[in-house]
Amino acid sequence: MDAFGTKQHCFFSVVWLTCALQQSIFTRESGLLGLHARSPRWRGSRLFTTAVLIFICTATAFAAAPLFPQPLHLTRTIDDPSTGQPTVVEEYCFGNRVVSVSGEHTVIADYEKHEITDIDRAGAKYSVISFDQLAQAMGAQKATVRSAAAISEKYSMRSIGRRGAVANADYFEAQPSKESDLKKIEVGVDSSVRLSKDAAEVLIGSAYPRNRSDETELVMRAASPSGGGPRIQSQSAGGGAVPETYGLPVEQSLTYTVGTKSVVMRNRVTRIGNELPPPEVLNIPNGAKLAEAKALETRRVLDELDQKPTDTRRRP
Repeated sequence: MDAFGTKQHCFFSVVWLTCALQQSIFTRESGLLGLHARSPRWRGSRLFTTAVLIFICTATAFAAAPLFPQPLHLTRTIDDPSTGQPTVVEEYCFGNRVVSVSGEHTVIADYEKHEITDIDRAGAKYSVISFDQLAQAMGAQKATVRSAAAISEKYSMRSIGRRGAVANADYFEAQPSKESDLKKIEVGVDSSVRLSKDAAEVLIGSAYPRNRSDETELVMRAASPSGGGPRIQSQSAGGGAVPETYGLPVEQSLTYTVGTKSVVMRNRVTRIGNELPPPEVLNIPNGAKLAEAKALETRRVLDELDQKPTDTRRRP
């Protein structure tokens, strides 16, 4: 088993994908894409793409107001550190739905129905899973509020200015105060795109059915009105809370130490538009078969592996 397989869980995630269970190439509780990697068969590029899509699509519960009152179309490039190959995802956010498309694969997260539809056009199959089912498969718990003081004690965050690659993005860097597998996280935020707190959490994957992590909290802090400082709820003149607006995280780079090597996980937005998804990517193909959701399949296989007896007899 390689170094990635020795990391003990989280991803979904997600995406980079949620992806099938939690979100990280090497399974860790706070990683982006924490999918268990006890067996090499689960580390293929196709599963990585599925994970990426689910990670992007699963994040927070449905809010009273639409998450995305105006259509938002993001083109993402997500680097797979295990292969060095990028995955390009077209992400369409509108109303209370997020549609993520990569090649012949579509994942539709509906925050009003609290369910995810996964369409594999190449394989002529599809699956449907509820947020609760996905949370159970991932071992997620209801989101809990992390103390701003606790995060500040564990990490130091500073502004590192703007970069030429993204003209409107302000960049922040966070480093742990003590020795940690996570060595550094860099976040680029485009403050010209304004999001509600719920919408921002959807895009970074920080709420139910995902578990919150230090990494997602640091990204939210960078995107917050305080720009890297502790998040503080503003008050109106009448004493009521003023809804906060957040910037759009356009680049996230996490550097981990795995054994003696440094592993960089990078997720960046390369284009921002307002297009709606093409109708054909939303439709389940004629003749497509209903299949077991990947997260449930992965959970079942991992449980079977755990239950399989281990032969400890010494071999000649």
